[in-house]
Amino acid sequence: MEPFDINAGRFYLRALHEQSFFDDSATLAALTPPTSIHHAEEAESGWMEDRLYSWAVCEQTSPDLLALVTYRPDTGEVGAHAAGAPEKVWDQNRDLGPITLGQAAEAGRAAVSSTFPSS
Repeated sequence: MEPFDINAGRFYLRALHEQSFFDDSATLAALTPPTSIHHAEEAESGWMEDRLYSWAVCEQTSPDLLALVTYRPDTGEVGAHAAGAPEKVWDQNRDLGPITLGQAAEAGRAAVSSTFPSS
């Protein structure tokens, strides 16, 4: 399957990137709990082999990875990983107010669970 984006209200879920102008690799190293995905190439192969789908959870006004959500098609398991301590506050959007990385992870988990209702 090819990666696809998911709209989740205040958040959007997108494919991971590892390019010179847009690189998620440093943030992947800070995920809590740690995940098996360390590079965008690993995430892409998971999609192409239909074994692990993954999304960066971002606030609508920013491309910053706040959390990573994964879905295992064989088991229906949805995992959510904050990009740092779950209680850490992200306050880059002054219009919408601060949120925690844990809230972003839970919103991402809910969006993926809704997309794949059997999970």
